[in-house]
Amino acid sequence: MIYWLALIAPFLLLLCTMPAYIAWLKRLALGQFIREDGPQSHQKKAGTPTAGGGLLILLWLISLGLLMALFPLGREFLATPALAISAGVTLVLWGLGLWDDLLKILKKHNKGLGGYAKLAIQCATGLGLGYVSVYHLNQASADFFGLASVPLGWLYLPYAAFAVTATSNAVNLTDGLDGLAGGGLVTSFLLLAGFIGVTLSQGGYSPYEIPTMISLLLGCLVVVSVLLGFLCFNHHPAKIFMGDSGSLALGGLLACFCLLSHQDAWLLGLGGLYVVEALSVVLQVGYFKLTKGKRLFKMAPLHHHFELIGWRETTVVRVFVWLNGLVGLGCLLLKVYSKG
Repeated sequence: MIYWLALIAPFLLLLCTMPAYIAWLKRLALGQFIREDGPQSHQKKAGTPTAGGGLLILLWLISLGLLMALFPLGREFLATPALAISAGVTLVLWGLGLWDDLLKILKKHNKGLGGYAKLAIQCATGLGLGYVSVYHLNQASADFFGLASVPLGWLYLPYAAFAVTATSNAVNLTDGLDGLAGGGLVTSFLLLAGFIGVTLSQGGYSPYEIPTMISLLLGCLVVVSVLLGFLCFNHHPAKIFMGDSGSLALGGLLACFCLLSHQDAWLLGLGGLYVVEALSVVLQVGYFKLTKGKRLFKMAPLHHHFELIGWRETTVVRVFVWLNGLVGLGCLLLKVYSKG
C-alpha cells in the first residue's frame, strides 16, 4: 500500500500546486534567460518561468514527511539515517541551484554563480556525504557491479565527492530541452528503485541494511512521482523549466542514492544519458583546443548538436530519454540474470 501511495500522492500534490507556483513566478517576472550562442529556435522560450526545481524538491520532502507522519509503515521504513543524509545533500544542492537561478534572473543573463564557487560547494557537499558514510554509517567501500567490494577507507571521501559533483553537473548539462532532464531522471530513479528491489530479493543486503534500503527505494518512488507531475508542465512547449534548483539537487540525490544503496558502478548505466552529455562537452572543449578553433560537434552538449542537424526538439528528447531507459533496463536485466 505504501509503495502505491509513494507513487500516486506526490504526483497529485504537484498537479494541484504547480499552476499557482507558475503564476507566482510570472507575477515576479522570474523568467529564463536563453544563452545567446544557443540554437535560435530557443529564443522564443525567453521569459518562461524557471526554478521549477524549487517546488519540485520541496514537494519531495513534504511527501516523505507526510508518508512518515500518516502511516506506521512510513515511520518504520522512512525514518532512516541514510534517507536523512540524502535529504541533507539534496537541500544543500537545492539551495545552491536556487542561488544560481536567482543570480541569472538578477543579472538578466544565462550565467549565474561562478563555476569555481559552484564546484567548491558541490565538492564540499560530496565530502560531507563521504565523511558521514565512513564515520557514522560504517560504509567505506566501492561496489563494482556486485562482483567486488573494494575497501577505500578515507579515500571514500573524495570518491563520494567525485560521484556527487560529476552527476550533479552532468544532469545540469542535460537540462537544455523541454522534458529532457525530467524524462531522463524518471527512468534513472525508477530503474534505481528496480536495482534496489532486485538486490533485496536476491538477499544482497544484510538484515540490518534492509530497512535502510527500503527507505531509499521509497525515496526513489517519491522522486519519480513528483517528476511525472512536473513533466505535465515541462513537456514541449514547457510552461516552466526545472532550472539549476532541480537539476543540481536531483543529480546529487541520484548519486547519493546509488552510493548508499551499494549500486555505485551501476550509476554509469542508470545515468548513461548524463555520461554521454557530459562527455560531449569534454570532447568538444578538448578538440577545440587541440585543433585551435575547430569543433567536433555543431554545439555541445550533444542534444544541441542533433537540433542543429535538423532533428525536432521533441524527437531529440524522445530518443534520448528512451535510450537512457533502455540502457538502464539492460543493466537491470544483466544484474537479474547474473545475480550480481
